Amino acid sequence: MSITVLFLLALAAFHFSLSLVQSVVLFAGYVGFTALDAWYRRRRTAKLVDDELFGWEVDKEDTEYENRGNLSRRRLTGENQIVAVRVVKTLQRML
Repeated sequence: MSITVLFLLALAAFHFSLSLVQSVVLFAGYVGFTALDAWYRRRRTAKLVDDELFGWEVDKEDTEYENRGNLSRRRLTGENQIVAVRVVKTLQRML
């Protein structure tokens, strides 16, 4: 939520001579939709990370690979897996 936007909304409410009730509805709408947008962004990011990390099964023919549907990838082991998890957690905090 941006303090600048709240300030500009207050100036606009004053300029257009909005009543107190209209101003409160304007601010509540902004705060509510900002919170909804942040929630949706977190949900979308979590789903993206979950889709990438979970649901993979070890290939029966070659245990170094994992399959999901028609996709295949090489499994990470040991230190590589630790590094990958740290990168994911860092990206989650950044987004």
